[in-house]
Amino acid sequence: MTEGKIVEWLKQPGDRVERGESVLVVESDKADMDVESFEAGFLGAVLLPAGSTAPVGETIGLVVQTQAEVLELQAKGPTSAPPPTSAPPATPAPLSTPAPAATPTPAPVAVVATPAPIGSNRVVASPRARKLAQQLGVKLEGLLGSGPHGRLVAADVEKAAGKSPAQAAVPVASIPVAAPVVLAQPGETKPFSTLQQAVNRNMMASLATPCFRVGYTITTNKLDVFYKQVKPKGVTMTALLAKAVALTLVRHPQVNAAYSDAGISFPAAINVAVAVAMEGGGLLTPVLAQADRVDLYSLSRNWADLVARARTKQLKPEEYSSGTFTLSNLGMFGVDRFDAILPPGTGAILAVGAARPVVVANSDGSIAVKAQMQVNLTADHRVIYGADAAAFLKDLALLIENDPESLAL
Repeated sequence: MTEGKIVEWLKQPGDRVERGESVLVVESDKADMDVESFEAGFLGAVLLPAGSTAPVGETIGLVVQTQAEVLELQAKGPTSAPPPTSAPPATPAPLSTPAPAATPTPAPVAVVATPAPIGSNRVVASPRARKLAQQLGVKLEGLLGSGPHGRLVAADVEKAAGKSPAQAAVPVASIPVAAPVVLAQPGETKPFSTLQQAVNRNMMASLATPCFRVGYTITTNKLDVFYKQVKPKGVTMTALLAKAVALTLVRHPQVNAAYSDAGISFPAAINVAVAVAMEGGGLLTPVLAQADRVDLYSLSRNWADLVARARTKQLKPEEYSSGTFTLSNLGMFGVDRFDAILPPGTGAILAVGAARPVVVANSDGSIAVKAQMQVNLTADHRVIYGADAAAFLKDLALLIENDPESLAL
């Protein structure tokens, strides 16, 4: 993260601020984060209003010790506020990095990104709770919060709506990639969102990677039968494919590896990232951590939670940036084949097309109709070679075609 956009100030100049209390909400490329004060006192001045964008390390507000200092700052105006006590960091650092100790008089806010606000007359709620309230038509005024310091959290909104967390969750059986198309007026130039800008930077960075692509046709008849059996239990096709990929990667660690300046980096875990298109443009890749070790039903529940929080920009950085292998599925749109662009920092991405009935010749010369899908692997040739990719795809096909039931073991 190199910069953040100020979404909302939760405190106003003159308000009491406790240590660890949320002061504002900041939007990064892929998530909204509450920003806490590292010191107790009063919010003396807001140097950058909501809607402003600031680089990491910038002073955006001042916390002072007494109300008298608040009045002094208001008399002088925000332009006369003292400068930061230390220089901004030379390289980008997370907004959660605490600032150095403040001086006795008006000092810059030092911030960390975790929730816990308190409020006087205003409604204090997490960004996810506010988003969920809009979706469910729930008014936040008058609700009692169960979060730290009485803060409203998503569970409070779900309770007010008369729904359990499972009922209020966004249905995920059909949303691994789909998102509404945002239209612009004819002749209009629509600025890129912060998420789209992040995607653009990653796509440009991917051009520096020497990639190659290998395709494979997989028969899905047995997988389709097994999916019908486990779908009523909450299992999604995304979880099935992620599980199949993860178990195959156990036998092919080279395909789970990535390039580094020091050599080939072999991750300690198999974390399958899955591409999800976002409303308004851009995409995220929520990560199913240790997908080879988590059982299929837990994996599906984890996926439901990840997608719901991705839609409201509530994912933690490690939940969208720790993938070791990426899965991109456009099959639900009827796309039969496509190539995916390799995300920087990983070694491979698998593009999955739709399963279609096809007339095929069996090994004995007979003719049959089978459901088949096309998968295409895009790989970093500095780490993965053609034989590695071919062996991985062959074993993936053997698993899906002959033993899909093992995915639930």
